[in-house]
Amino acid sequence: MDTPMVGDGTRLGVVHLDVTNLDRSVATWRDVIGLQVLVVGDGTAELGVLGETLVALHGQATTSIRGPTGGLFHVAIEVQTRNDLSGVAARILQSGLKHTRLDHLTTDSLYVTDLDGLDIEILLQTPGRGRIEIFEGSPRAIPNDGSTHSGRDLLDMAELAKEAAGNIPLGVGTHIDHLHLRSRAPERLVEFYCNVVGFLPFVNSPTIGMYDVGTLARLHVLAFNNWGGSAIQDRVPGAAGLACFEIVVPTDGALVQLRQRLEANQASRSEVTSDDVYSDPDGNQFRLTVLQS
Repeated sequence: MDTPMVGDGTRLGVVHLDVTNLDRSVATWRDVIGLQVLVVGDGTAELGVLGETLVALHGQATTSIRGPTGGLFHVAIEVQTRNDLSGVAARILQSGLKHTRLDHLTTDSLYVTDLDGLDIEILLQTPGRGRIEIFEGSPRAIPNDGSTHSGRDLLDMAELAKEAAGNIPLGVGTHIDHLHLRSRAPERLVEFYCNVVGFLPFVNSPTIGMYDVGTLARLHVLAFNNWGGSAIQDRVPGAAGLACFEIVVPTDGALVQLRQRLEANQASRSEVTSDDVYSDPDGNQFRLTVLQS
């Protein structure tokens, strides 16, 4: 397979979210998800792990999400240990927040919805159990033992929570794994993020309405779906949701080339800031940054 134009070391950086109640949202990300509060001030809070910011919350939204809306479907955070995942499970159950839990064969994933309607996935890689293959454009779970697996089996949340060794914040290696976006025209986003930004396409399934792009090192960096169909609404001005996300490229040269592709394709650039902030065809904003050594 071709090397992605963005470079194989490309990943996501800080995800910025607009929320209606900053204190309440900080409490969710700290007390339920398990991130550490790093910076608070001027209507913004940064949370992360071991001094590295993963999520920035901006208390400028005036209304919560109502119904299926274009933009953020969920932000996914990958943890590195079973104890990290079980700790999140225990805190989710204690919180009373709406949630679900899925065994995707190659990952165990917990999904929780905050009080603004923003969805968060916490996932743990489960290597060695099997693999996900793309068959006729759709993902298919193939267990190593020859059994069948839907890729969406339910985890036993209560049993997982019992494994938690105390209320411990998320540990080393925790990072933003991917962003999943909802769109009435996800194919248009795939074209933009592959042909202009420079990712590689992987899942391409009109049948299930899901698509994703990434690199050979990180197959699932951005995902897109049209779940909700004609009921998908435009994001209401002032509503909670995705403010911006960072695309982190490995070198200064990769940044220059990406900027040139965006300019050549007349990608919309933010007029509010002098930073490298652009918009995709759906209006989702992203900032270009370079990996810090």
